[in-house]
Amino acid sequence: MKLLSWNVRGLGKPRARKRLQASLRDVNPSVIFLIETKLQASEMLNVRRRWGFQCGVEVSSRGRSGGLCLSWKMDSDVTLRSFSDRHIDAMISKALMIIVGALQAFMRRRRSSSELSLGIYFVI
Repeated sequence: MKLLSWNVRGLGKPRARKRLQASLRDVNPSVIFLIETKLQASEMLNVRRRWGFQCGVEVSSRGRSGGLCLSWKMDSDVTLRSFSDRHIDAMISKALMIIVGALQAFMRRRRSSSELSLGIYFVI
């Protein structure tokens, strides 16, 4: 089972959605956790369903900040325990976490610390 966690820093722009879609194609995760979607729950619901994730929970952003989404495919064993505007607590069976992401600020010259991005992949 593969899981992807990503601080997307907003999915309102087509460029951000295309970048995430490319990662979803490359990694083909069973579960995704998106942070800082900056979308309302109804918008994020439509986005995740277009990407093939039938199950999930969306937390609306507050203005121009926040927004969470935990989504999974039907064959994943995920149990939602609780959620609020600041967290999603879920149990994912048989998950092993391997971090293979990197901080983009160290890979690109002249980027500010506000542009740090960490992609975390979980693999079983």
